[in-house]
Amino acid sequence: KKNLKTNKFNFCFVLFCFAILKYFCKKANPTLTNSTMVVLACIICRYNVGNASMDWLREIYGNSSGNPSPYLLYIGQHAPHYPADMPVWYQDQFSTADAPRTPNFNVYSPDKHQMIAQNPAIEQNGFDFIDQLWRDRLCSLLPVDDMIGDIVNFLEEQGDLDNTYILYTSDNGYHLGQWRVPCSKQQMYDTDIRVPFFIRGPSIPAKSQQDIVVGNTDIAPTFFDLAGFTIPPSVDGKSFANFLASEELADPWREMYL
Repeated sequence: KKNLKTNKFNFCFVLFCFAILKYFCKKANPTLTNSTMVVLACIICRYNVGNASMDWLREIYGNSSGNPSPYLLYIGQHAPHYPADMPVWYQDQFSTADAPRTPNFNVYSPDKHQMIAQNPAIEQNGFDFIDQLWRDRLCSLLPVDDMIGDIVNFLEEQGDLDNTYILYTSDNGYHLGQWRVPCSKQQMYDTDIRVPFFIRGPSIPAKSQQDIVVGNTDIAPTFFDLAGFTIPPSVDGKSFANFLASEELADPWREMYL
């Protein structure tokens, strides 16, 4: 079993957004003054985000003889945003999948706010659109799965997987047909605001779960905490690092997040 280097961890943050790669070095007294940022904007070539991420990892490991300073790698994938794009060999992987018909799917709700209450019932062409969008989203995520697998395999080959926190999340929910809205992310319901949120890393028990309310502003202070930084008072959000090492459900630390 590999001995972990105290307070010397790498971070891999995967989010559906635009492409940014950020790297910082932490010395004995960690500060953020040693930062360099690599921004990949206007990426034209399809599927280049994953390739660029792997190229960057190979470069920093190659330039440091396999022992780079701690880094933060931020990967912003477009998938599964519309228009969903995927390699031809993945286009028919979910050809028979239908979008989940949740209890609030295509439900008339006159007691809701106007954007919900005024919606007409979704008809067959709407169902066809929703189901195709669901299939396209699933297919477009398969290359993302490949990319994450490549990164995990590379870190394992370098002997650094057990020194790395990997966080996977999204920017909004998967609303499809709920409250008679074909697709959306503007409603303050779980279908729009609840996102996948997975994290693996040192001292985090496999398959453990926490039923606590967190938001995107909590990610930065958590990374500060895990990396051994003092969290600046100007940083929004709260660190949830203390909840990661326990298999026991934590007491609720906040009732709501707005």
